[in-house]
Amino acid sequence: AHGSDLKFLISCAMGENEHKAAQRLASRKALAQAYFRRGEYRMVLNKCPDIRELCALSLNALGEYDRVQSEYREQTHAVAEAYVMRALDQAARGKYEAACEKIDTIPFVRYGSQWDELRFGLHLLPGLLRAYAGDESTADSCFKKVLEGMEGVYGGKLWHEAAFLTGVIDDSRFLTQPVAMTAPTRLVLMKAIKADLKQSREHAKALYETYKELPAYRKYGLAWWRGRSVEKFVQWRLKAYTG
Repeated sequence: AHGSDLKFLISCAMGENEHKAAQRLASRKALAQAYFRRGEYRMVLNKCPDIRELCALSLNALGEYDRVQSEYREQTHAVAEAYVMRALDQAARGKYEAACEKIDTIPFVRYGSQWDELRFGLHLLPGLLRAYAGDESTADSCFKKVLEGMEGVYGGKLWHEAAFLTGVIDDSRFLTQPVAMTAPTRLVLMKAIKADLKQSREHAKALYETYKELPAYRKYGLAWWRGRSVEKFVQWRLKAYTG
């Protein structure tokens, strides 16, 4: 057992009522989530060190990726996010191939709700980086891999995003995908990327700015944590246009 789970077991072993122990743990998780949502990442680390998932994600938000990879190895979702965030840092410096290699070296890739907001960084970003580098053939191969093998994962969101970017589907088909609640907002992002790839600078910039200003719940639904890798990508592309 790790962290908060171990404390829970100790509480039970010492005779504390299991229900009360669970309530206490849930209360601490709620406190950590409140700090995290407000961007008070140091408070998460200082006040809730036993809530390890949120501590690891907080370190990522602070750019302390080395600590995540060395001290929180069991938090596989946060470790994967650290890889993606590092890749985006390299991409912002024009090191597209190094960025792709960073994503390719992630030692695990899982599918499911916990990994949902990393689908962009893990599966779409490699193709986009190749496209930005002018390697359209490899970019097409990256997107084709998604279209041919991932239609049923992430609730179909990843497939619809790749299909829109490659012209397989249009706006109306995108909006009728199974996970419809966030589809309109995600369509704004996909349109921004598509304009970006076509080098329609003003159009892309306007769409990225529109996406950036949208509230988190419209982007990520009921997820309590935000898709920081997507936000970082948007910031990078806006900076590329504004200098």
